[in-house]
Amino acid sequence: MESAAKAVNSMNNVTFFGKSLKVFFSKNKSHIIAKADGTYVPPTKATSLKRPADNDNISEDLHPAKQARVEKSDSGTEESAGESTPSKTLLVCNLPEKVTILMVSNLFDQYVLPCCVDTCVYDGVCLCTKLCRTSGYKSARMHDTISNSAFVEFEDISSATEAMKTFQNMSVSGTTLSIEYAK
Repeated sequence: MESAAKAVNSMNNVTFFGKSLKVFFSKNKSHIIAKADGTYVPPTKATSLKRPADNDNISEDLHPAKQARVEKSDSGTEESAGESTPSKTLLVCNLPEKVTILMVSNLFDQYVLPCCVDTCVYDGVCLCTKLCRTSGYKSARMHDTISNSAFVEFEDISSATEAMKTFQNMSVSGTTLSIEYAK
């Protein structure tokens, strides 16, 4: 718990891509901690598919083209754009205008994945003698045809998925990142 408090205090208000970071403690217990203390309950299919009641009217807020895609995906005839096949390469869109490949590399390379052994973490501290895995980041390159976009490649699909979950909708220099699996 001390290391988490130290991390929150040291990273709070750090400037990142021209924006001040706001770091808070999680309001929920992570799966790893729940497994370590014996309170983990795997999600059932019914609980993982629950959606808030507010989503019933979501189609009213969508652009007509997106609304048509949602309606088609509801009928099962077309897959929505964000649900592509998992891949070890991510397409990162909506990057700031003046972003460089070095900035993209630094963003994704600094990320550290949760420890590879679920039971070795207790109160946020790794108790095993192995080093926890790093991001699995391999390389990044700017997209040739889509402006303000880049491909980011990882060693495996799980590393790419964790990075996508972490950085999805992250605000960088006033723009919100949009990340999906590359085809």
